[in-house]
Amino acid sequence: WLTLDVDDPNGGLVIEKLETEGAEIDILVNNAGWSIHGPVESFSEDEARRQMETVFFGPYRLIRAVLPRMRQRRRGLILNIGSGAGVGGRESMGIYAASKAAMDGLTRILSREVAPFNIRTLTIQLGAFDTNFTSELRLSSAPLPHDYVGGIGEKVVQSLQGSNFKPDGDHRKASKVIYELAVGEGRGEGKEDERVVPLGRDMFLLMDNVSMNMQHQIETFREIGNNVYLEP
Repeated sequence: WLTLDVDDPNGGLVIEKLETEGAEIDILVNNAGWSIHGPVESFSEDEARRQMETVFFGPYRLIRAVLPRMRQRRRGLILNIGSGAGVGGRESMGIYAASKAAMDGLTRILSREVAPFNIRTLTIQLGAFDTNFTSELRLSSAPLPHDYVGGIGEKVVQSLQGSNFKPDGDHRKASKVIYELAVGEGRGEGKEDERVVPLGRDMFLLMDNVSMNMQHQIETFREIGNNVYLEP
């Protein structure tokens, strides 16, 4: 085993060391993460950068490190653990949501770029599961501005930190599904071309709401948006 600090700018050297020693990396799983909460205006730039470092730049460096050998071998899988926050986060999740959305956007493009080399990507959009993730929840170092006290954002944080927060997602069942999807066995058989997988009942509710909101925007602005072209 080798220790890997995803925040270390030289973390990709661990990949190179493994490959040099003959350990071919066929699957890269980007699963490191923690979340910082608070109003968007309360975060310092340093706090925002540290969140992006772990959730975006760290995985990005590892992706860059594994791709050359994967391309050479013409096979590989890059599996990213996403979050409902990146799809449609709640108040107080602004910076965390931004970091997850950034990785989602990068992966969508990456999947098309590496497909010709028989390399695929898979993003698992997770809902709430029975893990210790909320114990890693951090708050902005700045005092909460008075106008936000008692607001929805503060209530979201209190809910996540409270003893009554009990996600109904079973991490053991999710892990088995993720494994089967990664190797194309069991419930993953025949789904090798899929690129995004929602897991968790709450994730499906969230994605349904996001889809309805997008459809509303399309229909509301269809006529306006389709009439801003250059006249012949």
